[in-house]
Amino acid sequence: MTIQLKLLKLAKNLNKFSFDELLIISEESEESVKAFINEAVENKNIKQLGEDDFVFISLPRPEQNIKKESRLLKIGARTFRPEKIEDIIDPKVQKREYEIFKAAKPYAQNKALKYLLLFKAANGRTGRELSHFIEIWNINYPDYKTSRVSYYQKRNDYLRDGISSLLPNYGINSTKSVIPDDIYYKFRELYLSPKKISAFKCMSLLKNMFPEEVIDMGSSFPSLKTFLRRINKEFKKSEIEYFRNMSIKIPDFIKTQDPINSKETGVKSPIIKTFKEAGKHFLKSDYCKNLKPSTLFSYKGYVENQLTPYFHETPLTEITEEKVNEFKHTMLNDGLSTSTVNKYIDILIIIVNTYSAGDKLPDSVKFNYERNYYQDMRILEIDEVKKLLQTAKKYYPDFYPLLLTAVSTGMSRGEILGLTWQDILWENKQIQARKSLYKGALVKHRTRNSIRNIDISEDLIVVLKEWQNDCVKGEKDFVFPNSEGEAQDPDNMIKRRFIPTVKKSAVPPIRFIDLRDIYASLLIKQNLPLIYIQEQLGHSSPQVTAERYKFLLEKNQVKNLNILDGVL
Repeated sequence: MTIQLKLLKLAKNLNKFSFDELLIISEESEESVKAFINEAVENKNIKQLGEDDFVFISLPRPEQNIKKESRLLKIGARTFRPEKIEDIIDPKVQKREYEIFKAAKPYAQNKALKYLLLFKAANGRTGRELSHFIEIWNINYPDYKTSRVSYYQKRNDYLRDGISSLLPNYGINSTKSVIPDDIYYKFRELYLSPKKISAFKCMSLLKNMFPEEVIDMGSSFPSLKTFLRRINKEFKKSEIEYFRNMSIKIPDFIKTQDPINSKETGVKSPIIKTFKEAGKHFLKSDYCKNLKPSTLFSYKGYVENQLTPYFHETPLTEITEEKVNEFKHTMLNDGLSTSTVNKYIDILIIIVNTYSAGDKLPDSVKFNYERNYYQDMRILEIDEVKKLLQTAKKYYPDFYPLLLTAVSTGMSRGEILGLTWQDILWENKQIQARKSLYKGALVKHRTRNSIRNIDISEDLIVVLKEWQNDCVKGEKDFVFPNSEGEAQDPDNMIKRRFIPTVKKSAVPPIRFIDLRDIYASLLIKQNLPLIYIQEQLGHSSPQVTAERYKFLLEKNQVKNLNILDGVL
């Protein structure tokens, strides 16, 4: 997302704002914010009310964006569209790349030119901006048509392997097959299935699945003999017969063993041989399908953004402890923390140990260290918590009930925004934590400990009963809805209410997630049993709670047994 678009969306969320407010919340430079305001006022996206006050009016119309982008695209095309390869590759500086290109067949040269041109024209664009650019590119230059997925795949291949990766014949004297990997893998999946599809039928199905590739490659589309030659190189005849004659039905075509805590099926498939293939299959496995959406999103990011780009086509049997140590040092050199790298290695161990027929990776390949949770915490004292709540009550009375709930229950942001009035057990003085709001949808908790009833104080009950009368009513009966009665946007809540409240209260800077640790500290100061604190927080065991809050437990001298009554 560009800085201009980011600031415009932030202006929309704020509605009315001052220059200083936009500058602080956006965390951009003063020059960038000034440039944005000048352009937005000129384009009538925002209106200046006073010397330092502005109001949001509208986002740019899509047709204006397309018209402007099309004009810029055509200018870029005239700049980068080559008449010949020498306009892109300098024969003297990039001699080897130039020789590889010249040795390729004409259809392969055209395909390489298409991507070389696109890489230059789209340089620096990411996300939605890149998708929008490619859409306009395809309209203006149908001969150079591509997709965002192909763009990323080809760009990564080019950065890793050079121009040979853009040529179907892979350059001069190469031992690699002329079949693109995605087409070959699909043929392999069809041919090695228990359905016993004939090789000829597999070819017919392939041409229907990859019509654009057939057109691009024309008469040079790989022949049936080429496919069979490659598959016979990869598998023994006995293996091919085994997979074509299996009597059991195999999910996702490939059956090995379910990742983590699963029983061996007795069948070790030799089909998955590289990390790239194993990573793709893992993300589609039944194990991943049963994860929480947020957890699956994290796993997908680990695999696709870190592990696959690094290990790529590395055979699983070659991913040894030494290879993992190289990966660890590379990640550290990129500025990642040891805890973050350990998260990547956790998934790496699962994938390698599940799909590899070689030696297992031990847990000892991870960084071995004692985590000091207290260094990451931002704990407020009781008087500071009171000051924070009083500020919210004075300046943002619609936010005060939510903030008090967070401090009084230790619930996560998603759990609080997912609360409905049916979750408030008035007579029992408890709140049920059963679900969480994730990307606008309510997701039920899946682990036994995260499903819990949280005790609440009489003070909170009084505030919530008053809020029930005042808040906007919606179809789903959210406790903390937006102005239309629907689910509240988590980021908007942080930007519009939480951050301004923290700044106005002048307490030490904290994050919303710190409210959970603040709640735990309040319980610890009242000398409540550790197992009770663990149950209220939803931790898997008292040991987890003790490890996280051991510094607070050691410092605690308070013996008050009341549960927050009169504390806040």
